[in-house]
This record gives sequence, C-alpha cells and structure tokens, in this order.
Amino acid sequence: MCALNKCRHLVKANNTYIILRELHKWERHEANIAAIESLVSLLICDDDEMENLNEVVIPDDVAARLHSKAETCLQ
Repeated sequence: MCALNKCRHLVKANNTYIILRELHKWERHEANIAAIESLVSLLICDDDEMENLNEVVIPDDVAARLHSKAETCLQ
C-alpha cells in the first residue's frame, strides 16, 4: 500500500500514524514492532522525489542482509 507516492499520501491523509502509534504502545512481538517502526519511518519521511518505491534499486549485499534478517524474524 505504501509503494506508490499517491498511496503513501492517502495513508497519511487518513491519520494512519495515530493508529500505528497506539498499536506500537501495546505490541509485544519484536517482528511486529520492527514492521510498525519501518512503516512509521516511511510515512513521516518527505519522499516526494520517490514516486514508486518498487523501482528503488537495492544493492545485492544490502538485499542479502535484509532477506537474512527477515528470515530470522519469521522463525
């Protein structure tokens, strides 16, 4: 939902940050906390120059670390 700039603006316009803030207060699962914090970071940044985050090029070494971290969180 937040890959496209217009979708990020829609999510921001509907006060999603407030909901995520409250969710973050009671969430106990570390993987969920990390996901909430990542989404909040995405929502609060000024990213008008990035129209479509699906088109961002991620270096291979960074992608490998992210996949490794994701696998650890899912276990």
